[in-house]
Parts: sequence; structure tokens; C-alpha cells
Amino acid sequence: MDKKRFSLLRISIITLAVSLVLNLGISLTGKVFAEDKPYVPGGQLQYDKDRAQILGAFKNKDNSAIGLAQSFLALNPQDVDVLSGLGEAYMNKNDLGLAEATLKKATAIKPNDPVANKLLSRLYMLKAITNLDNFDLAIKQTDRAIALNPDDTVSLTKNKIAIYSAEVKKSTSRGDIQKANEDLDTLISLSQEPDKSKFISMKEVLNRPAPPNNSKKETPKFVPPDNSKSGLKLK
Repeated sequence: MDKKRFSLLRISIITLAVSLVLNLGISLTGKVFAEDKPYVPGGQLQYDKDRAQILGAFKNKDNSAIGLAQSFLALNPQDVDVLSGLGEAYMNKNDLGLAEATLKKATAIKPNDPVANKLLSRLYMLKAITNLDNFDLAIKQTDRAIALNPDDTVSLTKNKIAIYSAEVKKSTSRGDIQKANEDLDTLISLSQEPDKSKFISMKEVLNRPAPPNNSKKETPKFVPPDNSKSGLKLK
């Protein structure tokens, strides 16, 4: 076979191989894929089935789907809905570290996802009121969640109230009356009755003048003993 015919045959074989790969949806690693679809063993039907099972379980607060979700995400790491569900499941188990890492993955993939941001807001609130720290981060994330979930403004505002209340507790324990007053003003503006009246009362108590200090001990006055009852005669 001359070199020209051999070159043409070689080109034809390569062209045929490329065509087969594209038509069959087989990647060079042997995985089946569809355009813009995640890879999953068993094809699209299995993907849809597993995903529906995971999301349904998480919706019903069934944490038994955590293992299945982990396996699913190993093959489909970009699925924001499953990441969000897994993050919430970790939070329900009080695994706040895993919950934060998982939810941050979700928001990194889709920064404006309403569900992931709302769950991250709840997570930061829990950490703030438990550790009495990182209040600014918790407030910032809650404001972002409110912007992305306007229908949930009431419930998310309650999260903000919980965060500011925890900050008031820390400020008063440290004697930072100015900061406590600032946070109480914010709480009064955010709250509805009867909570509003409660925070107003707290501020009044916080700013009430201290009673005069009567703790200074007076020098005791000398009182002569009553010798009339002692049987002694005075000269």
C-alpha cells in the first residue's frame, strides 16, 4: 500500500472514531454523557430517579439520604439543589462545620441561589448565637438571604432579631453599654409588638441611673456598756 493511500485510510479511521464518540456520547474516559447533562451511571433515567429520591428525603427531614447524596455528588458535584439539601441535613445533625462547607460549595457554584443563601443565613445565625461571635457575618448573610427571598422576609427578620439579641447579651456582659444601646435601637426598629415593648424596657433598664453607693462602712460609734446589769458598783 503506497503512502498516499495509507494516509487517506488513516484519516478515514480517525474521522469514523471521532464520529462514533460524538454520536454515542462516550467520553475518552469511557463515561456516557449528554450535552449539558451531568454524568451518572445508568443514564439520565437513573440520574432523575436518584435525584428525586434524595431531594424528597431531605424535604421530609430524612437524614438517611446523606450517604446517597454523597455518592450522587461524587459524580455530579455541580448540583446546587442536592448540595443545599445535604447542607441542611448536616445542620439538622448539628454538624455545622460540614454544613458550612457544603453550603459554601453551593453558593460558589450559584451565588444567587435563594435556597442555599437562606440556609447559609440560618447556619451563621446558629453559630453567632451559640458562640456569641461573628455577628457581622451573620447579619450580612441574612440581609443577602432577604434580598433573594423577599417572600421570607418575616422569618428571616426573626433571624436578625435573634442575632442582635445575642450581641446585646455579649455587649452588656462586657460592659459595652454604647454597643448594647445601638443594638437595642436596631431591635426596636425591627420588632413588632409585644417584642418591641420588651426591648424598649430593656433599654430603659440598661440606662437607668445606678443607685447611690452606700457600701462605704461608717465608723461605728462607741456605746458605753450598761454596767447596771452587771452587778458591779461604780465609784
